[in-house]
Amino acid sequence: MNQPAQLLSPLIRGPKCLHFYYYMNGSDIGNLDLLLWPREQQDSYLIWRRSGEQGDMWLKASVDVGYTSESRVGREQMFIRAV
Repeated sequence: MNQPAQLLSPLIRGPKCLHFYYYMNGSDIGNLDLLLWPREQQDSYLIWRRSGEQGDMWLKASVDVGYTSESRVGREQMFIRAV
């Protein structure tokens, strides 16, 4: 429990619009963070976040990624962090 899960996209070149579904139900829900990793940089940038319980349903999110160089997008690589 309360372990980070990580998913990482292949390299993409923006601008792009990412569409995904997420489910955050329960009393101990932490954050769902979507981060951007530019290819030539070690730092990531938070581009979207949801926190806490969002209800007993799947929700759709759409996030514009305006960065035009090659990058990866992840939930810490798509990073889902339940803390």
